[in-house]
Amino acid sequence: MSTQTIGRYEVKRELGRGGMSTVYHAYDPRFKRDVAIKVLPREMLHDTTFRLRFEREAETIAALEHPAIVPVYDFGEDDGQLYLVMRYMGGGSLSDRLEKGPISLSKTVDVLQRLAPALDKAHGLGVVHRDLKSANILFDEDENGFLSDFGIVKLTETRGMTHTGSMIGTPAYMSPEQARGDPSVDGRSDLYSLGVILFEMLTGELPFEADTPMGIAIKHITDPVPRVLHFQPDLPPRCEAVIMRAMDKEPDNRYQTAEAMISDLMSAVSTDLGGRATMGGLPGDVAARPPDTKELPAVGSEGGARIPLWGWITGGVLAVGVLGFVLFGGSLTGGALINIPPIAVTTVSSTQPPTLTPVASGTQIVLATSTPRAVGPGLGGGSGILIFVGGREGQGLLYSTSLKCVDTPDLCGTGLTQFSRDTTDNRRPSVSPNGKLLLFDARPAVGPARNVYVVNVDGTGQKQLTNSGFTDYSASWSPDGSRILFVSTRNNNPQLYVMKADGSLQLRVTRDRYDDLSPAWSPDGKKILFHSSRNGNPDIYTLDAACLSNLDTCNAAQISLTTDKGNDYNAVWSPDGSKIVFVSERDGNPEIYIMKSDGSGQARLTQSPYADSSPRFSPDGSLIIFSSKRKTIDNPSGLSQIFVMELTGNNVRQVTKIDGANLDPVFVP
Repeated sequence: MSTQTIGRYEVKRELGRGGMSTVYHAYDPRFKRDVAIKVLPREMLHDTTFRLRFEREAETIAALEHPAIVPVYDFGEDDGQLYLVMRYMGGGSLSDRLEKGPISLSKTVDVLQRLAPALDKAHGLGVVHRDLKSANILFDEDENGFLSDFGIVKLTETRGMTHTGSMIGTPAYMSPEQARGDPSVDGRSDLYSLGVILFEMLTGELPFEADTPMGIAIKHITDPVPRVLHFQPDLPPRCEAVIMRAMDKEPDNRYQTAEAMISDLMSAVSTDLGGRATMGGLPGDVAARPPDTKELPAVGSEGGARIPLWGWITGGVLAVGVLGFVLFGGSLTGGALINIPPIAVTTVSSTQPPTLTPVASGTQIVLATSTPRAVGPGLGGGSGILIFVGGREGQGLLYSTSLKCVDTPDLCGTGLTQFSRDTTDNRRPSVSPNGKLLLFDARPAVGPARNVYVVNVDGTGQKQLTNSGFTDYSASWSPDGSRILFVSTRNNNPQLYVMKADGSLQLRVTRDRYDDLSPAWSPDGKKILFHSSRNGNPDIYTLDAACLSNLDTCNAAQISLTTDKGNDYNAVWSPDGSKIVFVSERDGNPEIYIMKSDGSGQARLTQSPYADSSPRFSPDGSLIIFSSKRKTIDNPSGLSQIFVMELTGNNVRQVTKIDGANLDPVFVP
């Protein structure tokens, strides 16, 4: 091995070195691409069995194919030194970015949402990372995040550098079982490390510090997890509960999959919707630590309500034995439904607002078809039925309630029917134009991926429409009910997709490196609303739906309707297509705004000190229904409830009085 070449690879420069490796930026002349090469020391070959074990482990690492895992291209030996060849990442590491301060909550969700399925896939193949940390999360030039260095620690283990009573990992991120030297750590150890990374991204600091690596490791075993709200008091409180569960000392008490953890995080953001941190595009300052006065909220089960949302390896891998530790590491910078049998329905009738009982974790979907006393016409026209997401303890359940309560408000929210299905974390219901079918997105009881489902509004005939293995959500009907728009992360960042109503012919609509979210078809079918952060913060855009016949033209068919410096999102059309209602944070707090369909005449409708979200027009276009955290006599806790108001913002009335947060209201026409 010369200083100019490693095998066939032409060395450009050294990226970093540690006790167990040196990493180089190199060029592959055969495939004409830049690569990163991690070179292990010659001493590794002194063990006669190490080379065979190295090759076996390297093959396992190379088989980890996922869009969010740094691929291993090659491995070999040159001049008595073993090496691994990987994709070169030119966008730096998460550790690099954290040197500038904490990461915004929205960006944190985006990064981890992309990485979670990758980590779960590795665990499903029996591969445990063992050294998950911010320095091992890398970015390409397009800001896509990747997990790197899978199995590097395992490779070093094969040489016998560890033994009973020793531990492998980086002290600042290692799980208690790693710190104790448990030789049988599994994927839940990585999930603990992911909780540390989440803490670090939101605060800019690590949870435990000490004068020595051993001191840090001991704190992971013995000390309680610091409260993230001490560092960032403006975070949604449930973010703290997510971190506490992820970093539980006992592996059995932690999340069992990374996607379940990130789903809880998304739920914490969407359920709160009250802080500017939920949508901010730039890192915030680390706040001073206030007294311990905030109550830690209970976190939902792994199937709780969840929603919608970035170089190379530096730092050390620590092997700590009974008598001490040895630090080593390296750097790699740089329509109709098919026939499905109906399910049994149990009806619960009441003239008083019901108190809901939490359902079993991960196995329930609740849809209520209501039959309370009919008093007056349906509020806002249509069937007089409202569907929304609600429940306790973060449970993601679907309900419906009667809006035939214009003369007797106390009847709103009564008369519920419950039935069980096999999905959890149900969100964003969307009723078909004929009022017969309901779209929603949810996680299956088994498996981490979020999918789009459709069900008859009477609760029968549920069908799964997407199964990409990635996050598919936020589905919306075309005016004729023949097609469905939705958001998917199957091509890295969230983009708009379209499919037929039966789930076939799923095609990508937008093709950019920004997050495109919350699509909504105009009533005449000619335009598509969505919001995107392509100008630095979320703004409302329209897309000419004619481009769906030639998808290559869709990126050129977009017009921005809002351009203010605040975050604008969750826009929907009025029934006649003349108006658009949306959420904006331009005045500091999430409030409901309205504008004409061309973006003119933007006006604020709500002026509550609490967060207002998820606006929808009534079928006759006379009212706007929305969720809000505003405190009332019937909502003293300030959890999200459903409210209705006139188009002027006047005559605000509370619709739901059900225990738990209630979100995503939608009328049945």
